[in-house]
Amino acid sequence: ENGNGGGGGGGGGVEASGEAASGDELDTLVAPILAHIRMVVSGLRRSIPQCRALVGVLRGLWSLLAAEALKFVEEDLRQRSSWRLRLMATGASERISSAMSAAIRDALGHDVKEKDLDPPAPMKRLGEFIGGAANESVSVY
Repeated sequence: ENGNGGGGGGGGGVEASGEAASGDELDTLVAPILAHIRMVVSGLRRSIPQCRALVGVLRGLWSLLAAEALKFVEEDLRQRSSWRLRLMATGASERISSAMSAAIRDALGHDVKEKDLDPPAPMKRLGEFIGGAANESVSVY
């Protein structure tokens, strides 16, 4: 869906093929989560007919999912585990965020406002956390 198929162009050699493998692995990892989110959103749309109430519930779910990802990354950093796991968690979180913002956009249609699509605080913190960890990682070496 996101244009992940087909040849990526450019000859990046081993690095490009490793990146593609990670993308495929991430797709495999996230697919059941995204399917579950679609199922939950569908059920919520049937159960909560008022659009703004639905958006409130969806934003709460988005925040909860982001908080869980943030907790994972923080724990992973404490254990000094692999950078790769943090990258996978971040990639999964970004895809989940895209799915949640799309669900909110679908629920509100033309009434969607920028604040409705603003990522919840745990998602913003996750982005800052990963950005800061990347900078620390580079500065150590």
